Amino acid sequence: MTGLSIKNLSRITGATYLLMVPFGVLGILYVANAIFVVGDIVATIDNINANISMVHLSVFASLMVQLIQILLVLLLYRLFNHVNKTAAILMVAFIIPAVSIAMLNEVFLLTVVELVSNASYPTSFTVLQIQGLVQLLFGTYQAGVMIAQIFWGLWLFPMGYLVYKSGYVPRIIGVLLMVGCFGYLIDSLLFILAIDVGFTVSEFTFLCEILLPLWLLFRASDVSKKYLARTTPA
Repeated sequence: MTGLSIKNLSRITGATYLLMVPFGVLGILYVANAIFVVGDIVATIDNINANISMVHLSVFASLMVQLIQILLVLLLYRLFNHVNKTAAILMVAFIIPAVSIAMLNEVFLLTVVELVSNASYPTSFTVLQIQGLVQLLFGTYQAGVMIAQIFWGLWLFPMGYLVYKSGYVPRIIGVLLMVGCFGYLIDSLLFILAIDVGFTVSEFTFLCEILLPLWLLFRASDVSKKYLARTTPA
């Protein structure tokens, strides 16, 4: 592979990774922060009715995140697989269940919207029954996100190892990626054990996922030179 193609591969990989950020904010954080009101299902239903188009857009954004992540992991595999084949395969393997769970999980959110917005359901269910179903579906949706997050964490460890061993991305980024893995895993474990600590660990460890794409995008020339120095026979 030529220096120019490595440079382009690095830039495309970095840009693809960063592309997930706006879609992720709209697709994952919007519903959790702007729609769902903890302990108040009536307010949650009112928020859905007032923002149905935005909820649908949020589902679309979530699905886009997963499709982009498939492309991203393939680009990362191409860029790092020569460092350690086993770690590169593990990185891809962990993303497969993450994408599958996250995409299927959006069905619960779409069902909530259908239940709340379809005028025919009030004739089949009482108001309390609808509220109970919405609460159940939202709870299932949130649980699905936390289960997918296990794999969002796991894929960071082999990725961090590959970055650390590559020689063409700063080792500290690789270390932070491996630390980021445990941030997601701890959050999922706390959720499963129903332990509320008042904050999420991943909000302090996710920055590593911004540093890597920024380096690949804006230091692509350095990546190319060091890649070729490592892979070109003496």
